[in-house]
Amino acid sequence: MDTRFGQVGIEEMAFFRRSEWLDDSCMKLVMSHLMDQDQDENKRSCIGAVNPLYARVHDEAMKLQVIGSSPLRSSNRMILVPVYLDGHWAGVVFDNAKSRAVVFDPMQTNKYYNQACTVIKKYFGNYSSNLKLVRQHAPRQEDTNSCGPLVLLFFECMVRGMAVPNVAREQLAYLRFRYLFLTSKGVFCRSPDTATSEE
Repeated sequence: MDTRFGQVGIEEMAFFRRSEWLDDSCMKLVMSHLMDQDQDENKRSCIGAVNPLYARVHDEAMKLQVIGSSPLRSSNRMILVPVYLDGHWAGVVFDNAKSRAVVFDPMQTNKYYNQACTVIKKYFGNYSSNLKLVRQHAPRQEDTNSCGPLVLLFFECMVRGMAVPNVAREQLAYLRFRYLFLTSKGVFCRSPDTATSEE
């Protein structure tokens, strides 16, 4: 499947399942979908995003290359930045329209908030230096593997200009399915024309 970050294999969508930790590909699919929701008259996205792969690359030169090749411009209304911290997803949104950088850690720990802020200063200072740092305090992660879906919900709410709601553990399966459905682009459905035609 095509994304703004490159190809993602259909088999990687399996990580949206109930108990799976979301990998880079799932993050790419949903972030690409969110970028498509706000476009200017030239069909360019007003939302920028950093390729989630940067967060898991250990080589500094390669990490900077992944960031540099990400689909973002300093003129974007918002820039979505996934932050990977020791097997845990957090997220930051540079909200240029409101002059703020909103940091979200689903675990709500000072440790992860501080680590996310360190990543922002180290790799994205040119985008965030004039923005006021704000912590997003909801929703709170109640298990070990829902950080990815909660970060994606945070990104979606920021893009849509909505308050980020609390999410009960029972709602996470729906949230995962919803993101699978929104990003599948009909890949699992046959065309109605081929379903009724005789072969």
